[in-house]
Amino acid sequence: MPGASTEAEEHTAAPRQTRTGRPAPIRLVILSAVRLVHEGVAGSFDPVTGVRVVEHTEISSEAFPRIGQLRPDAVLVDVTTRKGLQVPRRIQQFCPQAALIAFAVAEVEEEVIACANAGFCGYVSRQCGASDLLQALYDSLDGRLCCPPHISSALFRRLAHHSEPPAPHSSLDCAVLTPRETEIITLADTGQTNKEIARELRISDSTVKNHMHNILQKLMVSRRGEALSRLRSRPIV
Repeated sequence: MPGASTEAEEHTAAPRQTRTGRPAPIRLVILSAVRLVHEGVAGSFDPVTGVRVVEHTEISSEAFPRIGQLRPDAVLVDVTTRKGLQVPRRIQQFCPQAALIAFAVAEVEEEVIACANAGFCGYVSRQCGASDLLQALYDSLDGRLCCPPHISSALFRRLAHHSEPPAPHSSLDCAVLTPRETEIITLADTGQTNKEIARELRISDSTVKNHMHNILQKLMVSRRGEALSRLRSRPIV
């Protein structure tokens, strides 16, 4: 009809902006260990949404430098595999400006907190659809996080726990790890096995085992899980 404008025309004439003033189109990268997943999610965004998918690919070390050159506004990461939780630490050196959003998250306290600890600023649960995914993207770029009350409560409890002053004369405060030991226990906290840590650091499996043995002794624990629990509850100095 004369004088009428379609939604697409309105979008072209006045691009959507986030509260931070970021103009559309939003440049988005999608990462998943499953090709069918990243292709399918990429296909859920059409031009009217104000999102331009500049890359969708498998999670790999080779992809990160290429993604950095694309300068995305946001990176959407499938966290159904261990690789997904490792993405923030590995990709931030290439595109620190990008908002990192986890998708396919099981909406339970442990899973959401694990995403927050990994470095994600937003998440989309496994029960969400395409419209929820789009809204989570907008929210993350605007500095907002929408989540159920039980997740909000869990996040506040975690913040309160970390804000507590350390107990005096804590054995952990007195434990001094070497730079290599700190590097190994940090990688272990991402879920990597001794073999995977050895491969990443280019050292032997036996060397990793020796370092882990020393770490357990210094932290006065007998199991790897106990060491990781203490690492999460209080920084190692």
